[in-house]
Amino acid sequence: EKTAIEKLENIREYEKIEILLYQSLRQGTDIQRNKDREKTVKIIYDHPLLTHENKALSFPAKLLFYDVHTLKAFHDVRKALEYSTKKIKLIESFPNIISESPQLYIRSLNNHIVNLFITEQYKSALFYIGEMKEIPIRSFHVQSRQFFCSSLAEMIYHVKTGTFRKGVVLVAEQEKLLEKYTNSLKPEEKKFLFYHFAYLFFGAGNYSKALYYLNKVLDVSSGDFRPDLHAAGKILQLIVFYEMGKFELVPYTVKS
Repeated sequence: EKTAIEKLENIREYEKIEILLYQSLRQGTDIQRNKDREKTVKIIYDHPLLTHENKALSFPAKLLFYDVHTLKAFHDVRKALEYSTKKIKLIESFPNIISESPQLYIRSLNNHIVNLFITEQYKSALFYIGEMKEIPIRSFHVQSRQFFCSSLAEMIYHVKTGTFRKGVVLVAEQEKLLEKYTNSLKPEEKKFLFYHFAYLFFGAGNYSKALYYLNKVLDVSSGDFRPDLHAAGKILQLIVFYEMGKFELVPYTVKS
């Protein structure tokens, strides 16, 4: 029987590994030529605590074990999916954890759904979106995270599967919930939702409604600005203008 101190030390070791690996991955391509970085990564990849999950002596340590292996597999999505699946199963085997720490379950489900999207397992993704929406939560703040993650994932599902008309049916209800949680969401999070609302309406052929939501995405008066999201919004706006026959606006949009 492992003592509490041994288990705590075990958790700390996994935390150190995760931090080192995360820092190494964030350093980017310029650092990949650095021998010190390569040595650090090799030490992490060959670490004895990563050889088998039975090396993790507690629930928190097992979560870290799966997280580290998911990070290691950032170039191999199917391998990452394997570990995110194991993590979900581990959490679900402890129902009390879900009720006590619903944010952990939401975050884990969200990462798992992303892996399912990338591997085009849309039916499974939709199942887990439903699971996320059904988590009983008391905290208003955590409810707002549940809403944002599940709503965005649901919109992405309809975009990726081309079920645009089914998606736009959900927008009215999503807007009501967005108003409810608006003070708990970051401005960029709201814009991510607006962008996908716009995409759904564009796919459904309702270009005026698509422009309505794109204007919300492209509004920079609030001071928040995400270059990638703004650029995506501009490109979609350009396509919408073209589809609407507003050719006189196309050159202006291209320049902007």
